[in-house]
Amino acid sequence: MDIIKRVPINKIAARVTEEGEHYTPPKKGNGVDRETPYPVVKIIDCVNPTQAQAIINMVGKRRGRLVVIGRLDHVYYKQRWVCRCDCGMYTLRSTKAMKNTAHVDMCEQCQHLLYLKRNDIWRRTGKEPTPNDVADYTPE
Repeated sequence: MDIIKRVPINKIAARVTEEGEHYTPPKKGNGVDRETPYPVVKIIDCVNPTQAQAIINMVGKRRGRLVVIGRLDHVYYKQRWVCRCDCGMYTLRSTKAMKNTAHVDMCEQCQHLLYLKRNDIWRRTGKEPTPNDVADYTPE
C-alpha cells in the first residue's frame, strides 16, 4: 500500500485490504423454515382420541437435530409436524420423514453450514471428512 497516496499498489493488494462482505447463501429455501413458531393443534381440540394419542406419542421425539413440538394447525397441511432445530429455526416434517432413520435431519440453514464445513475440510485435506471431523470442526 502506498503510504503517501493511501491507495493499494495493485488489484491483488486492493482485494486483500478491502473490507469483507456479509455472506448470504445463494441457495433459496423451501419456504417452510422460519424463526417464528407455527401454530400447533391443541390436544383438547382433537375430536378423535387416536389422533390425540398420536400427538402425545410424537411430541418431544428427537430426530437428528429436530425436536417435534406438535401437529401443524393449518387447513392445507394437516399431516405435518412442527419441529424445532437445535439452532432455533422452526420447520415442518411429515410423519414419514420423522420415522425415516436413513440420515440426520436438520433445518436448511444447518444443512448448508454442514455442507460448507464438509467442503472446506475436503478442500484442505483432500480426504472425505468423517462425521466426527465435521462435528468438532471450527474454521480457522
